[in-house]
Order: sequence, then C-alpha cells, then structure tokens
Amino acid sequence: MATIMEALGGKSGQTIMEVLGGKGGQTIAQVITETGLTPVEPEPVVTYTVTYNANGGTGTIDPVTVTAGEAVTLDDGAGLTAPENKEFKGWAKSSSAQNPTVTSPFTPEADTTLYAVWGDPIAPQQ
Repeated sequence: MATIMEALGGKSGQTIMEVLGGKGGQTIAQVITETGLTPVEPEPVVTYTVTYNANGGTGTIDPVTVTAGEAVTLDDGAGLTAPENKEFKGWAKSSSAQNPTVTSPFTPEADTTLYAVWGDPIAPQQ
C-alpha cells in the first residue's frame, strides 16, 4: 500500500505543499485552486428511518434512524395498547397483514413504516 506522499508522486522529505507545487505562505486551498485539482468531497452518510404505526392500537413508538447496512432491534410493542380483544403479534410492512412479516433484527433498505399486527389472544392452557 502506498503512502499519501507516494500516491501524490512525492519524495521522502517533501511536504504536501511542495508535492502539490505550492509556494511558501500558500494554503492548500490556494494551491488546489491554482493547479486545478478538484477537492474530494466525503461520501454522504446514508440513513434510513424506521417508523412504527400502531395500526388500530393506541400509543406511539419513537422512530429509529439507522445507518444504511446496519440492523435495528425492533420495538417489542409494549408501549402500545391493543384494540379490544386483541394482542400484539409483531410487525409487518403492510397495514393489512394478518401475520408478522418482519423479524428482529431488521435491516432497512429504505425509509420504512412498520405496522403493528394484532391478533386474537392465545387461550390459556387448562
């Protein structure tokens, strides 16, 4: 792997200003302008927001913003109140889903709204 100085075509003992053709007292910005070099802009950080929708229940869950490629642990729905005679089953990308379709951890590929999935409570075992 080359050093920065080698990549710029410099020799041992030279400063970056000397390699870029600068003169004493000049700033790097002045040298870049004079030589026509184009500064490299850093890549923007891409983030996605996961928004939770109570989907017939009540309560709110704060949205989560995650860097692209990273996973988020999904909320467990404990902060929501279920519709009458229903219980929280999980999350789906569709408001009409009958079963959860999204599992935790979840890695979004775009801004995503997840909808609470409500179902009949499981009858206690006798």
